[in-house]
Amino acid sequence: MTNNVTAARRALEEGNLRIAENALGVPAANDTDACVMRAEILFLRGESERALRVGEEILSRLHRAGQESPELLFVTGASACDLGNEAVGMQRLERGAAAAAAAENWTLLSRIQLQMLERSAGGGEPYSSLPLCAAAIRSVHKSGSQSVLTDAHVTFARLEAQKGATEQATRHLRHVERLLGGRTSWVGASARLTSAIVFSLQGDIESACDAARTAAQEAEYTGWVKGEAIAAGNLAFFYACSGNLSDAESRLAHAEALGYSSPRFEYAIRDTRIGLALARKDFAQVDELWAAAQHDVQGVGVWYRLRAAHTRVRALISQRRFDEAVRLASDGISEATHSRNQLFEYMFRLSIIEAQAASGVTDDKLGLMAPPLVASPGLLGVRRNLIAGALANIGDARAARQAASAQRLLSVCGAQFEWQTSQREELNCDAKSSSGVDLDDAVALIDLAGYPFVSRRRFSRCWKRRGQLTLSPCSQKASVSAA
Repeated sequence: MTNNVTAARRALEEGNLRIAENALGVPAANDTDACVMRAEILFLRGESERALRVGEEILSRLHRAGQESPELLFVTGASACDLGNEAVGMQRLERGAAAAAAAENWTLLSRIQLQMLERSAGGGEPYSSLPLCAAAIRSVHKSGSQSVLTDAHVTFARLEAQKGATEQATRHLRHVERLLGGRTSWVGASARLTSAIVFSLQGDIESACDAARTAAQEAEYTGWVKGEAIAAGNLAFFYACSGNLSDAESRLAHAEALGYSSPRFEYAIRDTRIGLALARKDFAQVDELWAAAQHDVQGVGVWYRLRAAHTRVRALISQRRFDEAVRLASDGISEATHSRNQLFEYMFRLSIIEAQAASGVTDDKLGLMAPPLVASPGLLGVRRNLIAGALANIGDARAARQAASAQRLLSVCGAQFEWQTSQREELNCDAKSSSGVDLDDAVALIDLAGYPFVSRRRFSRCWKRRGQLTLSPCSQKASVSAA
């Protein structure tokens, strides 16, 4: 192994792709070790097309010599998957795993199995139920490698976040933070991107933006182009949730200009563009973008499809195309149920109830449909909003308070953009003219007990406007906990 390869490997262990690439330089065509390393760096940076091309050239040369490289099978297999060719990619990953296991290379086997596990989960299978999950955990422990263990925690955090299991995801992310020990690394940037998703699922858009911005800086510093593009795309979505459409457009343009491309990334970017068009009520563009997206679903994981389907359902409801919204949401429930994603299942059910109510169909299941444990304040607000409508339909005086509570819940996490709930003007007027703190107010406090960021940032301001509750941030937290 050349000194260049050794130095590049050391930089990779430290998590800096930029230093690794500079240390390696441009390898000679006959320096197989260096060419393999170059392919790996290209893949990690997010240049899967180039990585695949370089890797396949070396594989062909080795094949003619009767040799095979499990490292190259990993790189070319993962690159093919990233480009949407799952069949070829998974086949190569399986061959690489068999070769790595035969050589008792537990570090490489762990990386391959983690990649395969994430791809399998992207197809809609609950990852924890797959035999590959247990096999990957065994390989990680056998490797004895701290970097492999860190990669594993990042992978599991991402998988847990995608099914809405924010507490489990957060536990994995804490392990990543401990293992990295404050070191700047592209792996740390990846963990921060997952943190941003966790924060957004919890309704804490401000913290999600902070995490995404830090991830972007760390990704740029370490040469992780893929992460820089994903961070920009995520920021575009978060800015849109906050109603900052101009900055959202700017971040989208930056994400696209960085040059990273994959089916999942392009699908997610298009979903954000659909959301922006929906915010502008440009329904013609919404329909055009959605139609185009349905022709590019190969290689797109179930989480991305569910996310985009939710956006489409919200757009259909905004256009009062209720029958179409119900049909698409019902399909979404089926896919979410299969992948055991309770969060999206609940979101689609809320949309169905809203669409049916707007069509004059009453549904008495809402009161029995408890929110999942991962429900954000926004989802709690959507549920209250629907309850307010149902109460108003029967002339119940509690409708106004439920409506006001719903709007407070929606406002604290930027969910108005996503859900664009409509409220009767008379309910808002009645809520403003009412006084006193009643049981509904106490229930709202209990609803928010698991979301300290609400108390810390915005909840007190919302309630102070009513002149009824003037708790300090510390006493709010204590009161909520006591409740």
